[in-house]
Amino acid sequence: MASFNQDDAAIAGVYAQSLFDLAQAEGRADDVHLELQQFAKLLDDHADFARVVESPLVDLDARKALLEKALRGNADDLVVNTLQVLNRKGRLPLVRAVVAEFSAIYKRTHGIVDVVVRTAIPLSAALRKRIEAVAARITGGTPSLTEEVDPSLLGGIVLLVGDRKYDASLAKDLHEVRQRLAVRSSRAATASITA
Repeated sequence: MASFNQDDAAIAGVYAQSLFDLAQAEGRADDVHLELQQFAKLLDDHADFARVVESPLVDLDARKALLEKALRGNADDLVVNTLQVLNRKGRLPLVRAVVAEFSAIYKRTHGIVDVVVRTAIPLSAALRKRIEAVAARITGGTPSLTEEVDPSLLGGIVLLVGDRKYDASLAKDLHEVRQRLAVRSSRAATASITA
């Protein structure tokens, strides 16, 4: 995924906020959010399509026709119209940033908090529910869990909630034990030298 500078992110934020306001006013914010996520996945899964959509070198009229043919009747008109406005204004290369900004606005408005859960093995359904309940208490919102399997953790769990990290992994515990042993060894060596 491309990275965007601060100006591009600000521009994308304006388009995303406008689209969100329209979708919210028409009671279609959930559908538009889902369709934008699907469109971003389409770009991720089909590199040739993404190059055509995001390249500033592609003729605007050709891109307009492609978007109409591919999306009109298959996607919400608010989504298609927004993509067409982005295209007409030469801003379609910012489409991923618009999708990300829309998603952030949607989540903030609906009290949804992204939570990354790292475990050594995949979560069972029961454990996932328990983690969702704990994450809801921690965040005060509705957690949107992303699961990551990391065998290097050996066991336990790591939760990433915004910029906070809750680490209850066996790997962390072993690291702390190693550090304590190293400090003790260092102290013992220093004591034997000074004695």
